Amino acid sequence: QTIHKCTPAEFQQMIPAINVQQYLKTLNLKVDTLNVSQPTYIQGVNNILEVTDFDVIKAYLAWNVIRGAASYLSDEFVDASFDFYGKTLSGRKENRPRWKRVIDNVDDCLGEAVGQMYVKNYFPAEAKQRMEQLVKNLQWALGERIKASTWMTDQTKKNALEKLAAFTVKIGYPDKWRDYSALTIGTESYYANVMNSRRFDMAYNMSKIGKKVDPTEWQMTPQTVNAYYDPTTNEICFPAGILQPPFFDMNADDAANYGAIGVVIGHEMTHGFDDQGRNYDKDGNLADWWTEKDAATFKEKAQLIVDHFNSIEVAPGVYANGEFTLGENIADNGGLNVSYTAFQKAKKDGQIKGEMDGFTPEQRFFLAYAAVWAANIREAEILRRTKTDPHALGRWRVNATLRHIDPFYEAFNIQPGEKKYMSEKKKLAVIAFGGNALLKSKQKGTYQEQIDNVTETCRNLIPLIENGYNIVIGHGNGPQVGNVMLQHKAGKETFQVEDMPLNFCVAETQGSIGALIEEGLRHIFAEKGWEKSTVTMLTHVEVDANDPLFQNPTKPVGPYVSREEAEQYHEETGDIYREDLPQRRAGSHRQRPCLRTHRCGDRRR
Repeated sequence: QTIHKCTPAEFQQMIPAINVQQYLKTLNLKVDTLNVSQPTYIQGVNNILEVTDFDVIKAYLAWNVIRGAASYLSDEFVDASFDFYGKTLSGRKENRPRWKRVIDNVDDCLGEAVGQMYVKNYFPAEAKQRMEQLVKNLQWALGERIKASTWMTDQTKKNALEKLAAFTVKIGYPDKWRDYSALTIGTESYYANVMNSRRFDMAYNMSKIGKKVDPTEWQMTPQTVNAYYDPTTNEICFPAGILQPPFFDMNADDAANYGAIGVVIGHEMTHGFDDQGRNYDKDGNLADWWTEKDAATFKEKAQLIVDHFNSIEVAPGVYANGEFTLGENIADNGGLNVSYTAFQKAKKDGQIKGEMDGFTPEQRFFLAYAAVWAANIREAEILRRTKTDPHALGRWRVNATLRHIDPFYEAFNIQPGEKKYMSEKKKLAVIAFGGNALLKSKQKGTYQEQIDNVTETCRNLIPLIENGYNIVIGHGNGPQVGNVMLQHKAGKETFQVEDMPLNFCVAETQGSIGALIEEGLRHIFAEKGWEKSTVTMLTHVEVDANDPLFQNPTKPVGPYVSREEAEQYHEETGDIYREDLPQRRAGSHRQRPCLRTHRCGDRRR
């Protein structure tokens, strides 16, 4: 809870060591109400002030004035500051040239004035229009993944979709520019101009007190190479500065754009639902819109990410902080999954070129993502950032995160035993709403279009099938399957059929979708030449509704074909389709227990 409204008199009781009325008078503030967002912090400050020698407090404040001014004073101050903050803390060998440091300061003091010039020269209207479409594509993709979630209840999904639809999107630059006419820039001294700018900004912020929040105001300048999500306003912002290579290129391949800026867009959107953003509603208010069960499941899944990053050794004897970086790690995982979903749709719609320079579209997607975070970093800076930066180090934003993204394995044909390979048991198929949820059960379009869509989806499973994994895919109307196709290592026992592992099962509750999946797999098998491979589809398989990853043992709830029957019948016929078992009514639709196996090109009914 961060809302604790009180009067100045009540605030005075929280911090008796300071004269609140005198403080407000000095700032020329007249207010009737204050919001103390963190009362325990204020109480802690009061305790320090009451027990600390007054000369020590004055020395501390004087030190902060010196420290804040050092970069704008003579070389002796600049060098002393760099020796500690640059060399000791970050391991840097030499300071940046003065002209670069001064340009950065102009950017800090005259942000939007510089931004106007930057946008005029480097951000055409066409780029903004292109980005607006990309954002819409990513919003659609995140919406589809929310709908496909196997662990969120319908009410939580509804609230999540409403929040997603309510996003305020800011791209490139603000609609109205800030007025700097009251800022004085003179020739007295460099430091004097810096102080003029600070006073100007202070007055600007003070002028907002007592007024309504301006929803059009930006928290970053247009030339900033960054992006943000603000949960209190439910807005995502992408300044023009980040809409340049390597993040975004108007003339580049869209596979690369989806892998770079697309993941950034998905990253910021996912922040609206991470460990902190999920606590705010669509209007930016602190509100618990999750069911108790969904909130508990979210925390369980988030802990998996915490544990994973806690295990990463970033320097000898130093490990990443999974708790500190949780929100950003969730956003990276979500951003990749959401952008890849949008990328696949663009590819299906014919918007992505085929192989280029020897790389497939999927490979270009992941290479672009990796290139964004490529950097050199010294060990001292690794240690500093591990303690101070809520983002994982760039190396691990790539290497640690991609190991949990199944399409990455297929794109580069990564096999067991390779360094980048991670077993299915260790993968975090839990993030971005439904983890690897790939297919909604309510397909649209002609039958052939549905077959094409399912075939493309099933193509993601090829590496796992080739490596003999047993995968359960659930779909239908039950809470345990959530109208999605879920790809995950189930841990079931595999068995051999004609020297090939029978490794692909479908828990089927809606025959039309099961038939589509079977047809899609038949196309894949034909492409791969797996003439003697088989696919088994089991109905009447009940899974634990509290375990969306289907790791608990399954049990039959009606007549079904056993493994022994399957083996025996296959030996006798070579191809099985059983229609002689009884049907039973379950819920609102009929289910037909059966086991089907088929060779590619030979689908018997």
